[in-house]
Order: sequence, then structure tokens, then C-alpha cells
Amino acid sequence: MYTTAEAIVRLLRELGLWSAGIALQVTILARGRAVRLWRKYPLFYAQLACGVFVTLLDQWAFPTNAKWLSGFYWDVEFLAAVVGCGVLVDILRQAFVHSAPALVFGKATMGFLYGAIGLFTISFALDQYWHAPVLHLVLVERDFRLVQTAVLLSVVAAVFYFGLPLGRNLNGMLVGYGTFIACDLVTLALDSYYPKFFAQARSFLHPVLYCSSLLIYLYALWTYTPALPPKLLSAGGDLHNQPLDAFGLGSDATPD
Repeated sequence: MYTTAEAIVRLLRELGLWSAGIALQVTILARGRAVRLWRKYPLFYAQLACGVFVTLLDQWAFPTNAKWLSGFYWDVEFLAAVVGCGVLVDILRQAFVHSAPALVFGKATMGFLYGAIGLFTISFALDQYWHAPVLHLVLVERDFRLVQTAVLLSVVAAVFYFGLPLGRNLNGMLVGYGTFIACDLVTLALDSYYPKFFAQARSFLHPVLYCSSLLIYLYALWTYTPALPPKLLSAGGDLHNQPLDAFGLGSDATPD
């Protein structure tokens, strides 16, 4: 139990963190519109707008309307996790277009990701239909985050394997998203094993980690910095090393 003073300090701390998160999200969205980056990375900015919506629900709607909104809490959390995959899709769409093998990898990875989203959405919907316990919903989201982590790690490995220069924007998106996913995965794992002990810590740790990833996004996406096509590795003009621009399959143009 908290004393009155401790409860007030805790409330102010949490409200301050969530308010900082909303301010950072709105700043990134406004800056993206100002420099037209939202046209280059539409899914990234869509998941960021969804993040503002989820934050507002978490902080104001759910606590004040707990009875009739409580049943939608995990629906909103899972929706945010699904929409967050848009960051990976934008990275795959923009970074893996400069060589034929990279394009094949990008399309295969997106296909796998879409399939995983479909399967986990069906699983989550069935759990909700059968009124599964909350712990099971936490496990579903945790497993979905594991899949996202696996895709993220494969993307990072492929970037090094194909020698793809990402540029400041995509690098920031990759690092920021990776930071958030890794930290969220740890908190979900601890929450599933120690729900009573970790419940209070998660309410503080989650916004701190999310703000950290938002700061990375803000720095990386302040201006548009295109990724340069990789240099040809073979002077003989090997097909696998040719940029796809030569075949009309991809480009990295400046946002309109």
C-alpha cells in the first residue's frame, strides 16, 4: 500500500512520462508532415499515430471507464503490436530494392510477416471469443513479439550480408524499433512469470523505454536522408549485384 504522498509522487511520475511520450510522438508526426517524410514511410507514421491513440486510451479512457472499456484493453494492445509491424514493412520496402537477391529476401520476409500476423490475429480472436484468462492473452502478445524480434534480427543480418547502406532514416527506424521490441519483450516475459511483482514496475518501465525509442526516431527522422545504392561488387556486371534501378524495379527518390 502506498501512503498519500507516495501515491501522488507515483501518479505525477507516470503522468509526466506518458505526457512526454505523447509530446515526442506528436513532434515526430508534425516534423514528418513538415518535411513530407510521411509519404516515404507511411506505415511508420501510421503506427506512430496509433501509438498516440493507445497512449490516450491507456492513460485517460481505461482508468476512468474501467467497467465497459476493460474488455477492450488487450484488443487495443494487440492492435498496437500488429500496426507496429509497419515499421518492418517500410524498412523492407525501402532498403531491399537495390539488388535482385535483396528484393527476393524482402518479399519473402514480408510474406512471412503477413502470415504470422494472420495466424496470431486468428489465435487472439479465438482466445477473446472463448474468454481466455488474461495471462493467456499476455502469452499470445509475448509470442507475437518473439516473431517480430526474429524478423527484426533476420533483417539486420540481411543488411550486413547484402551490404545494404540504410542511411540515417532507416538506421534510426531499425535501432529505435529494435530497442522498443527488445524492452517490450522483456517486460512481457517478466509480466507473464511474475505478474503480481512486476505489475507496478511495468507501468513505470514501459513508458521510459518507449520514450527512449521515440528519442531515437526524433533524431533519425528530423530530415530526409536517402540510402545510397550499394556499389557494384563485380566489375564484370554480375546480375546479382546490379542495382534494380537499371531494370526499373526500385528507386530511392526524395519525397514529393
